[in-house]
Amino acid sequence: MTRKEVQPVQLVPRGSRKVQLTRTQSLIWASQRLHPGVPLANMGNQFRLSGAIDSIRFVQAFDRLVRACDVLRCVVHDSGSVDRVEARILIDPPRPTDVIDMPLDELEAWSAQRIEAPIDATRCVYDSVLIRHDDHDWTWWLDIHHIATDARSSALLFETMSTIYEADDAAAVDL
Repeated sequence: MTRKEVQPVQLVPRGSRKVQLTRTQSLIWASQRLHPGVPLANMGNQFRLSGAIDSIRFVQAFDRLVRACDVLRCVVHDSGSVDRVEARILIDPPRPTDVIDMPLDELEAWSAQRIEAPIDATRCVYDSVLIRHDDHDWTWWLDIHHIATDARSSALLFETMSTIYEADDAAAVDL
């Protein structure tokens, strides 16, 4: 028996591609189509962060997370036919994290207004905003369309984001 040589794997940049929605995603999208102006599929979270945050590093960390997570780069392509709805996985993140300043006492009203606007999953499945209340008091607003997340995956995203941000070299984190 002769041993075959192992050929090295060549990694190439991922290209944009189309994928079919799962049955559950299709049902969520059907609900969205029936009620387009209602935020039925918004899965908003406020993550309170204490301590000094480097907002540039935070934005870069979330960008890295989105680049590593296909579902966060997907957009829904709806041709108008229920059985022809698909997701397109983009090469690059569809939008960055916004960074804003806001007094803490305005956060709840802002969040209530923000969650009322349905996420347009044909453009981006998330809404990410880093809010500075003062130098050591922050909130990360992360709203993800339900077509791309559930409660458990939202928690996993937060944990992974924390790992990337806290790493000395975010590029070295193995995702």
